[in-house]
Amino acid sequence: AQESGRWRYGTMSWRRVGDVQTSNRIEITVESAWRLSHPAIVVFGTQDPVTEKGQLFKVSASVNEDPLLAFGDGEMTAKFDVVVDRLEPLEDMVVGKSVFIHDYPNIDTLWNATLTMCCRVHGTWNAMRSVRLMTSVNLAPGIEGSPKFNMMPTVSLDSTAATVRAFRVPAVSMGNRELTYSMGSEEAYGYRSKEAPSSVVTGVDPVTGVLSIDTTCHFLSGNCTVTYLGRQVTVYNPHVVVSVTDGFSYTTIDFYVIMQYPGASSIPSLSLIAPPAPSPLNGLVTTAVRAMPVIQAFAGFNVQLRFQATDSDTGQSVYFEYSTLPDGSTKGPVDGVNPSTQQVDWVPQASQAGKHFICAAAIDIDPARSCTPCAAGAVNCIPTCPSYRRSEPRCFEVHVVDNPEPIFLQPTARVLNTYMNQELRMLVKASSGDNWADAVTLTVANVHPEGSTIVPVPGALDEFEFVWTPGRQFGGYNQDVCFRATGAVGVGRVVKNTTLCVQMTVVKCMWAVGPGETLDSIAALFGSSYVQLWALNVERDSPDAALAEGEKVRIGHLYQVRATDNLRYLTVQFATTRATLEVLNNNMFPPALTDKDRLSDAAGMEMCILPHSCVGYNEGVV
Repeated sequence: AQESGRWRYGTMSWRRVGDVQTSNRIEITVESAWRLSHPAIVVFGTQDPVTEKGQLFKVSASVNEDPLLAFGDGEMTAKFDVVVDRLEPLEDMVVGKSVFIHDYPNIDTLWNATLTMCCRVHGTWNAMRSVRLMTSVNLAPGIEGSPKFNMMPTVSLDSTAATVRAFRVPAVSMGNRELTYSMGSEEAYGYRSKEAPSSVVTGVDPVTGVLSIDTTCHFLSGNCTVTYLGRQVTVYNPHVVVSVTDGFSYTTIDFYVIMQYPGASSIPSLSLIAPPAPSPLNGLVTTAVRAMPVIQAFAGFNVQLRFQATDSDTGQSVYFEYSTLPDGSTKGPVDGVNPSTQQVDWVPQASQAGKHFICAAAIDIDPARSCTPCAAGAVNCIPTCPSYRRSEPRCFEVHVVDNPEPIFLQPTARVLNTYMNQELRMLVKASSGDNWADAVTLTVANVHPEGSTIVPVPGALDEFEFVWTPGRQFGGYNQDVCFRATGAVGVGRVVKNTTLCVQMTVVKCMWAVGPGETLDSIAALFGSSYVQLWALNVERDSPDAALAEGEKVRIGHLYQVRATDNLRYLTVQFATTRATLEVLNNNMFPPALTDKDRLSDAAGMEMCILPHSCVGYNEGVV
């Protein structure tokens, strides 16, 4: 075959650089695919063919038409450098990206950027014709950039039955806005390029981006004829241009569709296998265009996407081809022959938050196989490539969000009241929230009261019990008891943590009866007598009546502090000691407070007082 066409696929998008409210600088990115064997596709500065990712080649003029990027403000450039992203030797194709930085004169105008060049590859509806990619640049305050397409450079359809075939033309909005799809205008196809006939390319769903193509005529006759400019022309492998807008900016994608006619070999199929959790995914397997639910991924956490290829020709091996994968993703080894599976692992970063599409197709020949090169000295020759059958593309839609902070499930109360000598058991349980992949660990976040303990729950790092029985010195205790839930550490991951505090209050002047306790034994703890305690608990008929475990007993009475009070006055007035008052009123008196200092800071507060008592006097209790 003799031809000089080289263009296969392309799409152009832009993003704002700097402040999204005021910046007039943008970065335009063009993803494009080219015929690898074209004599002009060589490593920059050499005549060597492109062989690996990261190499750079320059796109020069073809058929007297320079590649020309017009920014829409009167400025333009013919410099078109492509950095190689990947090679697809089976299809004689190289895929790469080009980046352009441009400053617009103001942010008040809607600019239309256009990239034109020549020429499309042979074997398509618009062979050897020009290409035009378009995007509108809207620099209104708050606009981050245009929508962006991400799909397979070439789409193969099953034309072995007279049906309408459908596949998704996936795009994402930089501002997470709703997208509207439409077929590209005739202008969007480029100079002399023919718009895809509506009898074949029947349309794109404006909401879902699902494109429908009628394969009936290809099935019946192997080709389609339509009237174009007053004459009959044959439609084969049509070029398709789709436009998408988010209401502020639009962009286009240009690709071609390979019609696979009935033949001796079958066409493989591709299934998507969802991650093993959570619901509603649970390892869901589907071959349908949009049956796979959206997969939520979290920054810093691996997401596993599995593809399965099958072929009804049981002796046929099946392989995989992919769209441009997001930065940081890796493909695992192919497992099996037919069926075969391959897993894509991706740990998205916070900078990759937003919507992504990861698309693939199954193919019945090893995509690493190369085409047969042209003979030395051949002019305008294209290599002979192996024939193959390929499935229609299927895509995972992945939404990347920031790793959320852990949440506390228990306790639900933020204020708890308890009593001296009453055991308090509080379950503390945390969760990673929506991020089922995170592992949360609980720890103590501040100094807990003396005598309290943490009781682990076997096999669980995200829950334990706080256990505390306040002693006699904790009457009136009123402080926060805090816990911290921390997510798992990982490479490139921002570890999140959450702190929960519960305000613990121990009721003053009240004692919870323990096993076997009596008024006498309780009185001894506070340097008093059972008669005095009986007098404080007037509802009891006799000081000798048995106490029920858990019953509450008053061990003093509440006195409202006056601004003129001091400790010396109170100890004399109520025949007690400072030590007794300090035991009965936890942390009420600062260490620097002298007996003669006024209690003005405590004015209006309630103090527990047990007159005629002396802690440590009776029975040597201290």
